[in-house]
Amino acid sequence: MNLSEEFLEKLKFKNEITNVISRYVTLKKVGSTYWACCPFHHEKTPSFAINSVGQYYHCFGCGEGGSVIKFIQKIEGLDFIEAVRKLAKDSGLPLPEDESDQKFLEMRKRKDRLAAVCTDAAKFYNKKIHEPCAKHVREYLKNRGVLDSTVTKMGLGYSPDWTSLVNYLEQKGYTKQEMLDAGVVAEKNGRVYDFMFERLVFPVINHKNMVVGFSGRALGETDFAKYKNTGQTENFNKSSIIYGVHTLRKARLNTNYAILVEGQMDVVALHQAGFVNAIATMGTAFNENHVNTLKRFVDRVIVCFDGDTAGIKATSRSLEPLLKEGLEIYVISLPEKLDPDEYIKKYGAEKFQEELDKAKPVYEFELRHLITKFDLKDPANIGKYIDEAVKILVSIKDAFERDEYMKLTASLSGANYEIVKRKLEKVITNKVHEEIKQKQNAVKEENLNTSEVFILASILTKEPFAKHEDFEESSFESETLKHIFNLAKDHSTSSIIETIDEDKKWALNKLLSFDFSKIKNKEGYYLECKKAITLKKLTQELHEIKESVKNTDSQEEKQILLSKLVTLTKEINRLKADKFNA
Repeated sequence: MNLSEEFLEKLKFKNEITNVISRYVTLKKVGSTYWACCPFHHEKTPSFAINSVGQYYHCFGCGEGGSVIKFIQKIEGLDFIEAVRKLAKDSGLPLPEDESDQKFLEMRKRKDRLAAVCTDAAKFYNKKIHEPCAKHVREYLKNRGVLDSTVTKMGLGYSPDWTSLVNYLEQKGYTKQEMLDAGVVAEKNGRVYDFMFERLVFPVINHKNMVVGFSGRALGETDFAKYKNTGQTENFNKSSIIYGVHTLRKARLNTNYAILVEGQMDVVALHQAGFVNAIATMGTAFNENHVNTLKRFVDRVIVCFDGDTAGIKATSRSLEPLLKEGLEIYVISLPEKLDPDEYIKKYGAEKFQEELDKAKPVYEFELRHLITKFDLKDPANIGKYIDEAVKILVSIKDAFERDEYMKLTASLSGANYEIVKRKLEKVITNKVHEEIKQKQNAVKEENLNTSEVFILASILTKEPFAKHEDFEESSFESETLKHIFNLAKDHSTSSIIETIDEDKKWALNKLLSFDFSKIKNKEGYYLECKKAITLKKLTQELHEIKESVKNTDSQEEKQILLSKLVTLTKEINRLKADKFNA
């Protein structure tokens, strides 16, 4: 999208910042400044200031600040272009459009259509859960303590059979292909059927408040999987979707953390109890995709593991994507091997809040949990505990924080602090040596063929004489250069820079930083490099043919090979005699 400074200034003028922000928080004017409690972190005393003259906001508590566009990005969980589109739509300002905008609009229209299919499917399921066919589902939910108001609030539903949803959606005007693309139906032998048939259905809503898929739970005996999720679609990817994430935007006005639990029923139970910041993944481990969504809304995550699985799952490794992005991670492990749903039923919401208030930072939790695996009355086990604890300590980046946890390790084990320090220093030293060794190995990888480097550098930098079609994958010895060569066939250099794998960036940097100023006749050198690559390839073929001649007993085959040998030899000699070969 071609967004000029002039357009962006007009957009900001049309969306006066105090008017926009007042839709989300209550403002109080003091002098020429408007104040509010910050919507991006929990506070009781207003530190969020809006300057109407300069048209910017700044929070003196958490440091957030910027223009009205930045505010909408943050509060709505949108990227820059999405925020611009929203503000333009809200203010009636036409967007500058080009060909890429048209493609974007077509893609957005398609995604909106697929979301509409899911929305209507969700309405169908929710209606069915109140009908006689779903009596057993309502009884199940009642036994689990789920109120009718929660069923409505969370949009829970029921799929009664294989075909009713299909018929309903057809009557709404959706094609079978649209149903398939939205993931609400599957196909077998040319016939489509409800993918969630005879299941309790949880609608999955993304951070943009769109229904994008479903999760279904079988309630009775079945030959099929107990839990099912919508398959991969343009709107639904279970490796990035977070169940309950759509509620975080409002929840963060009261709390600035999310409660990560293991399943949808735990989320439902917590929401019913007033903890509307509860979320769960769709049966996958937390990863960077989840984090990129989550960090738009919260700064802290309290991980609530079932009492019987905490020791296995509560590790810095499993939460590494969260830690890597600087989110604060706290952990609680509920007593009596209870899950959140069971705990609230037994002890109530107030007690659960007390557990949240007692949540421990992830490293402290791990160190304390680790000690339960060792009988420290036996002196031999103290060293074993410290060895395991050091594996946790070494992943802590901040030196001050690491030192505090070293002290905690010493205190928990009864060992001397210096012992813990020496063991950790030894592990860190070994780790540094290993990293140096890996870097040295990486340097060896940079010993690339000079001709191949120049050729590919010329192609990537769009030198007029360099042609991709002059070569093929086999022209390159290096697997990394082969990979980059193949990418260059269908991708722009900027696209390659943005998408190339981390382990291949060193080679790309080498190519893009190639110093062409040292080459007096670039086109001539290109032709020489092309000749060198061709000669190398032909010489290899020559060697392979000679080996084949030695190994064949067939006179007829030998004659054919000898004929090829003569032709190849002539071509090699011609190339060697040719100064510049086009």
